[in-house]
Amino acid sequence: MVEKPKQFVHSFLASRETKHIVVETTDNKFFIISSLCNRKDTQLITIESKTGYLKFFSIPGIDVFKTENEALEFLEQNGLKIKKKTIGSHLVGYRVFGSIGYIILITKFEKTAQLFGNHSINTISEAKWVQINLEYSFPPKKDETNYEKILKFPLESVHFYSETLNLTSFFPFSSDVEIYNPEFCWNIQWRKLFENVGLGKWCIVMLQGIANSKKIDLSKPFYMMFLTRKTNLNPGTRYHARGLNDLGEPGNEIECELASWIEFSDNSIQWFSHFCRRGTVPIRWATHLKTQVSGPEFVIKPDPYHCSDQYYLRLLKRFGEHRITCFNMLKCVPSHYETILTESFHESIKHVKSILDIDLKLLNLDWNSNLRKLGKEKAVKGLWLSLESTIMNQDLNDGLITFTKDTQKAKNMFENNTQVIICPNGSYGLSKITSKQNGITRFNCADSLDRTNVATFFVYHQVIAEMCFRLQIGIVKKPKSVKEYWQFLNCEYDELRSYLDPRILKTLAKFFIINGDVTSFLYTNSLAMHTSIMREYSTEFSPAPNNKMIVVKRRLQNVHFDESRQKTFKLFVGIEKNLILNQVDLSHLSGFSTFCPKYINYEKVYFNNNTEIQPECLIRNTSIKWICPLNLPITELYVYLPQPSYITEICLTIRNDFENAISPSFIDIFIGSYMDNMVKVFNQVMLPICADGTQLHFNLVQNEDVSGLIYDFEDSNFSLDLLSRVVLIIFHLDESIDSNQMCLGKVDVYGKIPKIFSERLENFMNCGDSKQIEKSNQDNKENENIKNENIKNENNENNINETEEYSILKEKEQKLIDDFEQYGFISQNDQFWNSSLNMNIYDEDDDDSNDSLFDSLSSSTSELDNIRQNIENQNQNQNQNQNQNQIKIENRIEIENQNQNQNQNQNQNRIENQNENQNENQNQNQNQNQNQIKIKIKIKIKIKIKMKIKIKNQNQKQSDLKKNDLEKYESEVKKLYSKTKKKRNKFLFLDVLKLEEKRIRLGLLTEERDLILTNLKHRLQVFNPNSFIFFRDKKATGNFLRNQQKIQNCMNPKCGAPLDGQQSNCLYCFKTFCSKCMNPEPIQIREYMWNDKVPVCVSCAQIIKEQEDIIQKIKILIKKMNEKRNEKIINQSETIFNLTKIALKSKWNQFSNIEEENEIINAAEYPYAGILESVPTNENSAPVEYLLLPRPLIGNSLEFWQSPVGHSSVKILIALRCQIQLENICIHVDKLGYTKNDIPKIKILAGFVIPNLSIIAKCHLQNLNDQNCDDFVVSIEESKGLENNLENNLENNLENNLENNLENNLENNLENNLENNLENNSENNLENNLENNSKKIIPPKSIINFKFKNKIECRIISLVLEKEKEKEKSKNENTLEINQNQSTFHLEQICAYGNPIKETPFESTNLQIQTQQDLVRMTNVNILKNLEYRYVPERKCLYIKAKTKKIQGFIISIAHSEEGYISQIKTLILNSIRKSHRRKQVTQKLVGKFIIPRTKPLTLLMYYLPKTFHGNQVLFECLANYGGKDFAFGKISLF
Repeated sequence: MVEKPKQFVHSFLASRETKHIVVETTDNKFFIISSLCNRKDTQLITIESKTGYLKFFSIPGIDVFKTENEALEFLEQNGLKIKKKTIGSHLVGYRVFGSIGYIILITKFEKTAQLFGNHSINTISEAKWVQINLEYSFPPKKDETNYEKILKFPLESVHFYSETLNLTSFFPFSSDVEIYNPEFCWNIQWRKLFENVGLGKWCIVMLQGIANSKKIDLSKPFYMMFLTRKTNLNPGTRYHARGLNDLGEPGNEIECELASWIEFSDNSIQWFSHFCRRGTVPIRWATHLKTQVSGPEFVIKPDPYHCSDQYYLRLLKRFGEHRITCFNMLKCVPSHYETILTESFHESIKHVKSILDIDLKLLNLDWNSNLRKLGKEKAVKGLWLSLESTIMNQDLNDGLITFTKDTQKAKNMFENNTQVIICPNGSYGLSKITSKQNGITRFNCADSLDRTNVATFFVYHQVIAEMCFRLQIGIVKKPKSVKEYWQFLNCEYDELRSYLDPRILKTLAKFFIINGDVTSFLYTNSLAMHTSIMREYSTEFSPAPNNKMIVVKRRLQNVHFDESRQKTFKLFVGIEKNLILNQVDLSHLSGFSTFCPKYINYEKVYFNNNTEIQPECLIRNTSIKWICPLNLPITELYVYLPQPSYITEICLTIRNDFENAISPSFIDIFIGSYMDNMVKVFNQVMLPICADGTQLHFNLVQNEDVSGLIYDFEDSNFSLDLLSRVVLIIFHLDESIDSNQMCLGKVDVYGKIPKIFSERLENFMNCGDSKQIEKSNQDNKENENIKNENIKNENNENNINETEEYSILKEKEQKLIDDFEQYGFISQNDQFWNSSLNMNIYDEDDDDSNDSLFDSLSSSTSELDNIRQNIENQNQNQNQNQNQNQIKIENRIEIENQNQNQNQNQNQNRIENQNENQNENQNQNQNQNQNQIKIKIKIKIKIKIKMKIKIKNQNQKQSDLKKNDLEKYESEVKKLYSKTKKKRNKFLFLDVLKLEEKRIRLGLLTEERDLILTNLKHRLQVFNPNSFIFFRDKKATGNFLRNQQKIQNCMNPKCGAPLDGQQSNCLYCFKTFCSKCMNPEPIQIREYMWNDKVPVCVSCAQIIKEQEDIIQKIKILIKKMNEKRNEKIINQSETIFNLTKIALKSKWNQFSNIEEENEIINAAEYPYAGILESVPTNENSAPVEYLLLPRPLIGNSLEFWQSPVGHSSVKILIALRCQIQLENICIHVDKLGYTKNDIPKIKILAGFVIPNLSIIAKCHLQNLNDQNCDDFVVSIEESKGLENNLENNLENNLENNLENNLENNLENNLENNLENNLENNSENNLENNLENNSKKIIPPKSIINFKFKNKIECRIISLVLEKEKEKEKSKNENTLEINQNQSTFHLEQICAYGNPIKETPFESTNLQIQTQQDLVRMTNVNILKNLEYRYVPERKCLYIKAKTKKIQGFIISIAHSEEGYISQIKTLILNSIRKSHRRKQVTQKLVGKFIIPRTKPLTLLMYYLPKTFHGNQVLFECLANYGGKDFAFGKISLF
C-alpha cells in the first residue's frame, strides 16, 4: 500500500456556480470554457481539430482568464467567429471514436441530497451530447453505427455526483474528489482526456444509482440519507450480465448505504451509518430461453467458480478483513429451476474458502415462499431472526463532526491525522470516528431486483430503529431498556412500527421505492415489481404498477432489445474495446506550444493572416507557402514538441508553385530527445508530385511486410518505444529538376502522449491471484519487521564507538564486494530514482488508503451522552490546569527576581565552565564525526573504484569482440565474393541468406554491415535476400520449358538415364530429369512467390529446404535482436518518462488562480519546458531534466545534477514553455555549494531561435560586489537549517576528489595501492574539504537570483557555466590547480520567471486545394494510352504493358476499401520486365521501392522513374498496406 502524502487544502466559499460552455466556431473549431465554483479564474480548453485531443498549457492570457467574457473576447480577437454555444452546469467528460468526438454536458440537475457544511449531491435531470467531427481519420462505413449506440446510454435520473465530496468513499465521505474508487465511477473513460492535461477535477465523478436525503423536524433536526452505488465492472442488462464475468464481478452488483445524523447547537453533528451489498449469484451462470414465451432455464457455465476468489478479494479490500455474510433468497426445493443456482452457490463458497483464508458464511431464506405462506408480519419476523446475530455482530458506523473556520486549527488537526472535510461554506469539518461496522452482508435473489429490494427494506427497519435509539430521537414510545443495543430485533413487526415516528419509516419506504424503480430500469428497462408492500406506508405514494404488465414488458425487453442495450452499456464504460474498432489513439503533437528552435532562410512567405514571420508558421498555419532562397538544395526544419512523446507520424502539406518554386523531391526524418542526439527513421524518401494543398501522412513505425519478404533489410533501428521530443526534417531538391527553388508547406507531427495516468479501471480489475496476494501480505509483514529493526538500530547508532562502526562497515563492504564480483552489480540504493523521487512522490493510481473504511480509528465509545460529557470534562480540566499553571508561573517569577542578583556571579562562572566543556565536547564530536565520515567514504569509494575498473575492462573486452566480429563478417563477404567469381560470377539466394544469418548471429547492425559492403565497393542491393523474391509468371515459365529442345537423357550427372518418355521438368533449375531424380513431393518455391507447390528435382529440393531453415532462423534471430534493441531504447527513455510522469501527475504542478493583473509564471518548468541539446552528465548524477522539475516534487531530497570531471565549460540550452517577458532567473545551488576553488563564471543568453541568441548577463560569482551592471542585478539568498549537515556537504566532495585521484593509478596494482592511496589522499582531502566547507562563497541550498532591469522577450535561454582559465600558478597553488581540474559543475534547479507573451494559439485552416486535373495540366506530362493491364490479386501484382519504351514515370490514384485508410497501399516495388530476343525467357530487374504516403481517396500522386530505365513493361508489387486485410490497389497510369 502506498501511503498518501499529507497535503492540507484550504477551505473555500463558493461565490459562483460551476459553468461550462462548449463553443463552436464557423471554421469548425471547438473550445470548452470552464469556470469552477471553487476557483476564481476561467479556463479555455482547446479541442484539437484533427485527432480531437485536448490542449491546455495553463498560460495566463492564452488559456487562463479571469472571466468567461475575457475568454470569449480572446477567441474573437484572434479572428474566430462563434457559431454556436452550448451551456451546461457540469461536465461528464469527453471521448473520441475514430473521426467523431462526443462531449457530455449536464444542462439540468436536481439537488436530491443536502448534507452538512453546504455539501450537496446532484442527480442528473438533463444532459446534452455535443458531437465533434474531426479531420484526421477516415473511418469504415460499416462501423459507424457503433458510435450511434452510445447516444442511447441512459443518463437522466439514474446517475448522481458531487462537486465537493468523494461519494465512492463511505459516509461522511472524503473531500478529495480525485482519489475516487474506479469501481463506481461510470465516466472513468470520459475523464481520461481531461486527466491527461491535469484537468481531472473539471469532470464530475459520476455514480450510477440513487442519492436521496430528507430532513425531518423532530425534537432536533434529524437527517436521513440513502445512497446506492452500482459497480461498473459488469455493466449491462438482465439476461446478458448475470453472475460472474471474466473480471470476477457479478451482474447488477450494488452497494447500499444508509446514514442518519442530528445537529447540535454548536453546529457539530453526531452520525451513524450502515452499508450492505446486493447482486446476482457470484458464480458463472446464464439464462437460456427456449422460446419467447417459455420460462427461463438457468445454465451453469463450465468452470463455474473461475474468478470467484477475485470478487471476494475485492470485498475484503473494500470493507476490511471482516466476516462476509451472503444471504441467499433463492428457492431450494427439488425440481425448481432456482435450486441448481443455490446448490452451485454453496459449492462456490466451499471452493473460495479452500483457496482463501477468509471468514465467509452463507445463509438461506426463501423469502417469497415465507411471504406467501406466513404473511407479511411473520415473514418479516423470520427475516429478522435469521439475521439477528449477523446484524448485532456487524453493528454500525458512528462518529462526530465538529466545524471550525479557524484555518490554523484545522491544519493542526490535519497534521495530527484527523480527517478534515473541506466544506463549500468556508468551514472545515473535523471528523472523528468512534466505531466502525464489523463485516458486510450481501443479499441476492436471481436478479437482485424485486425480492432483494423488499427484503433489504425490512432489514433496514432494524437499522434505522437502532440509529434513532442511539441518537435518542424519533422514538415515540419508551423502549423496554434504555441501554440495550439491538433490542428491537426481538420485537414483532407492528410493535417495531409503533416505536418509531411514522415519518421516519415513510422516508425509508420512499428511498426504497425510488431505488427499486431505478435498479429495475437499468437492468430490465421497466419499473420495479412488488412495491405495494412499501407503498402502504403513506397515502401520498402513487399506486403500485401492475406486476403482470411488468413481466410482459421485461420479456419483450429480454428478447428484442437487451442485446443492443448491453452493447450501449459496455461501449459507454469502455470495457468491450472490440466494439470500438476505429478509435484513433493518436494526438496531434505539433499544435500551440510547439516551436521551431532554429532559424530557416526564406525569400518570400505567403499566408492568410498578419502574424509575424517566424519558423513556427510552418507548424501552425495550414495556408503557409514558404519560398526558400534560390539555389538552396537543402533546408532543415527542427520541431520541438511540448512534452516527450512517442512520435509515430509526420504529415506534410505539399505546396506547389509550378511557375516559380516546387515541393521538395526527397526528405530525411530524424527524431530524438535532443537536437544533437537523434536517430534517422527515414532516409532519402521520395516525395511525389501532387496537387497544391495535398496532405501526405508518413508512418514512422514500420508495419510488418505481408508479401512474403523475410524481414526489413534496410532496418533503421528505430522503435516506437523511443520517447522523443525533437523532430528534424531535411528537405532535398533534386538537382536534375529544372526549378532551383523549393517551396515548403505546413508540417504536422502525430504520436502518442505517454500514458501518464495509468488505467485505474484495469488496475482495479486485476486484483491478481489469491496466493500472490497472500504472499505479498507476508512480505509486507516481513518488511515491517525489518523496518522496525532498522529503526531500533538507528536509535542505537550513537552508542557505537569508532571501532565497532568500522567493523560493521567493513562487513557491509565485504558483502557489497562479494555481490559485485558474483553478479556484476551492487545495490542501487544511492541512485537518483530509488533515493529521491520514488520516496517522495505519491502515485494516485497505487493508492489503497481510499478503499479502507476509515483513515483512523479512535477508542470505541458508543453512547452519545458519554461522548459529549467527556468533551465537556476535558474542557473544564483544561481550563483549571491553565489557571493553576498561571498562578505557579507568577509565583515562580517573583522568587526568581529576588534571587537574581545573588546568583548572577555564580551563574556567570558556571556558564563559562559550561562553554569550555561544550567547546571541548564539540571538538571531540567533530573529530569523531570526521573519522566516521572518513571510514564510510573509504569503503564507498573502494567499492565504486573496483566497480568502475571492472566495467571499464568489460567495455574494453566488448569493444575487442565487436572489432573481431566486424573482421569476421568482412572475411565472409570476401570469401563469398571470391567463390562466386570463380564459379558463376553471380550470387544465389542461398548465399546471401547464409551471409545475413552470419551477420545477425555476430550481432552487427545494418549500418555496420552497409559500411563494410560500401568499403568493399559492393552494391547493397546485391546482398539483400528480398531482392531475390519476386513473382514469376507461371504461364511464361511453362512456355519456356515446352519450347526447349527435347532432352534424351536425365540431366543429373550422376544418373544420365535415358528418358524414354518418362521425364519431368524441375521448375526451380528448369532442367529435365527422370522420375527417380525428381523429389517425391512437390515443394513451394519462396523466391517465385507461388502459393502452389510445384515439382522440383532432389538437389533443388535440398537447396529450398535449406533456404527455409535459414529463413526461419533469421526471423527468430531478428525477433530476439529487436527485443534487445527495444529494451535498450526503453531503458534510455525510462528516465525521461519517469520525470514526465512525476511532473504531470503531481498536484503541485497544477496552475494557481489568477488574482493579479500581471501573472508571473515559471516558464522553465518541466515537462512543458525542456532541454534542447544534450548536456554532459556524471554517471551518478540526476538527469539534466531534473533541473527543471518543480521543487515541491523534490521535497527534502538531496539529489542534484552534476557534470563529469574535466569539463571546462557546460552549456544548458533550455526551451521555455512559451514566449515570455523574462524578469529574473533563479539558479538553485545544490547541497555542495561552491568555494573559491571551484566557483564558476556564469553567462546567460536569450532569444527566440538558434543561433540568434544574445548575451543578457555575464558575471563571475566570486566578485559580485566588484561588478556593476546596468542591465541586471545579481544577489545570493542563503538558505537556513543546513548547519548540522556536515556529512552531506563533505561526502560528495571527498568522493569526487578521491575517486578521480585514485582511479587512474589503481588499474595495474589495485590491491596494493588502494589502501595506501585512500589513506594518504583521504587525510589531505578531508582537511582541505573541511576548510573549504567553512569558506563557501556560494553556500549550499542557496539561490543565485539574476534580476533584469528591463524585461527581455525570449523563448530560449542558454546557461553557460565556465571555469576560471588556467594561469601560471606557484608551488603553493598546487592544491588549487588540482581542485580546479577535478571540480565539477553542479546545480539543483533553474527557474525563469516572467509574463507570458500573448500569442495566437490557434491554427489557420483556410487552404484552397487544387483539383487533380490541375496537377496533370500544370506538370505538362503526356499520359500514355492503350495500356495493357493484368492484375494478379493473389499476389497483389499489376502488369502494365505500353507500346513505347519512353516511360518517364507513373501516376497512382489513391483508393480505400470499406476498411478505410488502413487498406491503402503503403509500399510498392517497381520491376522492369525484359524478354530475350526470342521472347521466350522472362527476366525482371528492380527499378525502385516507393513508399506511398497515406492520403485521401482519389488523390493523384506522381512519381518519376530513374533516367536509366528502359523498357515498355513494368510490374508493380504491393508489399504492405497500412494494417488492413484488404489491399486497395488504385488506378495506375504511365506517362
